[in-house]
Amino acid sequence: MKITILALGSRGDVQPMVALGKGLKSVGYDVNIATHAMFESFVKEMGLQMSLVNTNPRESFENEDGQKAFEDSDAGLKSLYNIVKSFRPGIVKSGQECLAACQGSDVVLYSGIGFYIGPSIAQKLQIQEVSAFLQPYMHPTNTIPSSILARKDMGSRINRWSYGLSAPLIWNVFRSSVNKWRQEYMGLEPLGWGYMNDWRRTKVPSISGISSNVMPQPDDWESHLKVTGYWFLNEADDWQPTSELVNFLDAGAPPLYFGFGSMSIPNPEELTNTIVQAVNRTGQRAILLGGWGGLGQGDLPDNILQIDSAPHSWLFPRVKAVIHHGGAGTTAAGLRAGVPGAVIPFLADQPFWGQRLHDLGVGVGPLFRGKLTIDQLAQAIQTITQTDAIIDRARALGQQIRNENGVGRAAEFVSQQLQSAPAYA
Repeated sequence: MKITILALGSRGDVQPMVALGKGLKSVGYDVNIATHAMFESFVKEMGLQMSLVNTNPRESFENEDGQKAFEDSDAGLKSLYNIVKSFRPGIVKSGQECLAACQGSDVVLYSGIGFYIGPSIAQKLQIQEVSAFLQPYMHPTNTIPSSILARKDMGSRINRWSYGLSAPLIWNVFRSSVNKWRQEYMGLEPLGWGYMNDWRRTKVPSISGISSNVMPQPDDWESHLKVTGYWFLNEADDWQPTSELVNFLDAGAPPLYFGFGSMSIPNPEELTNTIVQAVNRTGQRAILLGGWGGLGQGDLPDNILQIDSAPHSWLFPRVKAVIHHGGAGTTAAGLRAGVPGAVIPFLADQPFWGQRLHDLGVGVGPLFRGKLTIDQLAQAIQTITQTDAIIDRARALGQQIRNENGVGRAAEFVSQQLQSAPAYA
């Protein structure tokens, strides 16, 4: 049976799908990854087939709407609306290329941006579908709120209500572009405002790549919904660090890690200065990941090293704490490493993960850029590096997560669901 996985977005969106693809291949599926050119060598190094999607997610982050998203320093609904809107121009092109990638497939598996493309492809090709999510925002539950609308438990009624708003909110930003593609290119009927509710009623099998120690399986979910555990790749097995990075790590105490991944930073010099001053004030050492935002450019003191890249699975176990943007993938990697964390969120679900670190007892609450000062960041660093309860809890949670097999559980669940489901519902 052939499965095509639509892996669209930034590295944090794509890498878990590649890990999942490897897991599905190991249990006998023929796996094809449909993703962007920037990930071609990465996918092929993992031993998977790849179909090219000729859109560049970085262009979405850097277009007018994308830049507006990052201007919202409070990471609120305005930033969410603009970042979703920034991906809208690529929907038709991505849809056509994903449709081509799925020709000859028996199943389409989709996540993230691919969610707004995958069900239409399943309908057009009359093939099975599986949805995959890295954060809770699609399937209502009383136990935890939608990650893109709330940071913490708001009580069962409001928790469930939040899903009724979050999924349609995103859908209706994409709706006109999706319908243009469906009508003009695929000959399908347009989808209405209430499509999210219609889709949920089809009970498409859905897996959540989240640790059950971070988000337990909701007891009010039906049997086609499953929290499987995180989907990790062990990149560290083959990766070789630079001598500069090795020498820096060997030169003193474990450093802090600062990195904001694919986030665009409106004023990287200002944020870099805040980090440098806070690190120096607390007597720490630090590694700064440049990322798409250009963090750490220019002269830095000897106790701070700027790097371009390093696998989280290799680097995070070697640092004292992880301070980051709160992407689902980076959050998961920090938790698995067993080190405390803090989140400086930019948009979408990132404030939720920042709050989750606090609620789990492994970090402080989110530090919003609009209010971030040297004093505030220095205090957060002191808290997560000097509080024994936080350090011990992070170490214990990391061990629990390392004992999980999220990829294996996901592959097993997908296999069970596909065997019991009709060819096309």
